[in-house]
Amino acid sequence: MGPWFLLNAINWLDAGRQGLVGVAAHLKGLCSLLSQEDWKYQVSALTSDMSVYCCPSHSDQEAEKIQAFVAEGGGLLIGGQSLWPCQQGWLQAPAHQVRAWGGKLWGAACWSL
Repeated sequence: MGPWFLLNAINWLDAGRQGLVGVAAHLKGLCSLLSQEDWKYQVSALTSDMSVYCCPSHSDQEAEKIQAFVAEGGGLLIGGQSLWPCQQGWLQAPAHQVRAWGGKLWGAACWSL
């Protein structure tokens, strides 16, 4: 899969708002892709003025804040590997804390940033 997959996902999550895309510090590599496509983005923790937030799946630091953001209509793109959650047991994976209230967790795309 190419970068178009990520751009299409972000575009879909933005839902036509053309808003600010937040990028967690661990995913800074995504910024070059966003800037090539003229997306407004900011590398930071989640803020309420973002339209879409892109974060890794290996941290649960913002789980409650992310839950509120999505509940209020924000778009969320979580990236990560499935190896660690599988080794640790699915229920202990940080992304599961977000998935537990959000429904289905979609996977199957690998992208190196």
